[in-house]
Amino acid sequence: DLNTWPVFPQSQAQHLNTGATHGRFVTTRVSPDQLDAVIHALDSRGEPVDLPTGTILAKQNYLAAQGPTPDSPLVPAVGPDSPFPTVMYKLDGYCPEGQRQANGDCAGGEWFWYLKRFERFPFTGKAPFCLDCHGAAADGDWSWQMELFRRFPNKPAASGEGGAP
Repeated sequence: DLNTWPVFPQSQAQHLNTGATHGRFVTTRVSPDQLDAVIHALDSRGEPVDLPTGTILAKQNYLAAQGPTPDSPLVPAVGPDSPFPTVMYKLDGYCPEGQRQANGDCAGGEWFWYLKRFERFPFTGKAPFCLDCHGAAADGDWSWQMELFRRFPNKPAASGEGGAP
């Protein structure tokens, strides 16, 4: 049950999101056994991140719904298509055939991605659109959440408490 997992440090549940892929509101959670590693990586702001094998970063992505009145702001929608999951799972040595780059690194690192939206769009592995976007966050171990909170911390990483970016 993802709702029992800790919310990503420095983040908060159902915060406003600017990216189109992940929905208008997101809650990012980290596997409980790797929370300390994520906090340590956030504290190591000048170094590239290499999260441990077995780390899972899971987003609950919410589409936007109108508030209770037409003048109300958008709020997270809940229904059959919202929230929908996106997951990054770090697997030791994971690099599918054809993903090895000229320098020997694997495109997307050792991360396995999963996205399922509207029951019609299941993507697993290393989908090109995941790599295109997450490639710019390679120093954050391919995680935009990790990269942004390291660049623009809003609270000390060790606090693990909420606060929107």
